[in-house]
Amino acid sequence: MSLLRHLIVVIALLSLTACMSFTPSNEGGSFVLTEDFLWTVSGMGGNSPRLVGLTPGEYIAVGHNSDGIYYRGPYGGILVLEPETARHYLKTGERPIDVSHLIISNGLNGEGGVFVPYSPEDRAFLYFYQDFRRLTGDKDAGMPARPPSEINSFKGDPPAGDELPFRPMAVQVIDPLNPGAPPTPAAALGASIAPYVGRAIGLPALRGMQGDPIFAAPVDDQKLLKILHTVMLEKRYVKSSASPGQ
Repeated sequence: MSLLRHLIVVIALLSLTACMSFTPSNEGGSFVLTEDFLWTVSGMGGNSPRLVGLTPGEYIAVGHNSDGIYYRGPYGGILVLEPETARHYLKTGERPIDVSHLIISNGLNGEGGVFVPYSPEDRAFLYFYQDFRRLTGDKDAGMPARPPSEINSFKGDPPAGDELPFRPMAVQVIDPLNPGAPPTPAAALGASIAPYVGRAIGLPALRGMQGDPIFAAPVDDQKLLKILHTVMLEKRYVKSSASPGQ
């Protein structure tokens, strides 16, 4: 698939979901998962269902807002897998880290975690840090510094992966009132430059989203939800308009 098609798909999908905002903070400590927690969610836009979840490791508080705390997991801790990749993972146990070759996952590079609400009545959800360096060619991950951990072995920024080459789509101009007629010179010129205009518009948008956290999927595993609720109880956090720890 060409870079332009990737840009169109990514921008269209991400325009449906606003980036999240929170105050960077280590208030909330950390917790450890010792096993996989996986569940299936319906595919976005009518696509096939995907396997999502968290893998073992330490999840460390990196920020909070009035509703809860964001915990960042180990590199590769968040899984969002298309059916074929999910089947391979379930069969072999191999965790694909860089799944950015998947159309819907261009912004996913194994970096993210889970939002844990103060109130058990609110919804916990997975989030990931957007990574479009394969599309933009940039080197800077733009993600927050990884919190230190004695459990999570990976250090530093995630790899960007191989850059995808730019291959403009061939645009065919058809007059709906006269489909068999050749295009006008103006229409033909517009079709020839449209891919480059789209790329010029799309790349700055992707660069602006680089490293931002974004919603991935609601937590829909009862055992994991119970663990997350216990984390909040043990830390004595309750839903409040005040910042945790204040």
